[in-house]
Amino acid sequence: RHEPSSQDKQMYEYLRYYNLSGLVVATKSDKLSKNELNKNLAMIRKELESLVNDEFLDRNARKGYASEKQMAFYLHRKFFDNSEIHVLNNLYIKALDGKGFFQIDHLIATKYCFIVVESKTCNSHLRFDKNQQWSCFKEKEKKWIGIKSPMMQAEMQGDALRAVLQENREALRVRLRNRQGGFLTLSIHTLVAIH
Repeated sequence: RHEPSSQDKQMYEYLRYYNLSGLVVATKSDKLSKNELNKNLAMIRKELESLVNDEFLDRNARKGYASEKQMAFYLHRKFFDNSEIHVLNNLYIKALDGKGFFQIDHLIATKYCFIVVESKTCNSHLRFDKNQQWSCFKEKEKKWIGIKSPMMQAEMQGDALRAVLQENREALRVRLRNRQGGFLTLSIHTLVAIH
């Protein structure tokens, strides 16, 4: 019933900048008539979509979604019969600081370890150096463009996941293997799947 706040807009820009998928939830919509609801949804859509370049958003959002969907298919096909391995896709977890969420493309959970899998699409050449600086060759511009390291991104997601698990260790102890010492020693591995 209200315009998106500055924090809503900031989160939307963050998700789009890092090519993360998200879901806009309009609460209390049951209190509006159908006409008011449609008008409010159009206003929200207009406010948020004005923040990003539509051509960039459409192209990159489609690529990212296709990459994540393809990897989810392969993981499901490989592990769906295994009751000791659980795969969660497109996982959103509230950050401990309460100021947002972090997103994990795919999380493989076993009783021995967790594996964070970051999916990326690259339609050209990709390189990285010893300092984990990644570059992608852009054919149109005929030059190398620096990109955020998906490996570092996956490692940050793993660290954030460990912190959330450790913070909630008492509530999770019964559900997740009754870990007496919490989650500080849990192995969290990271992988990057490039399509």
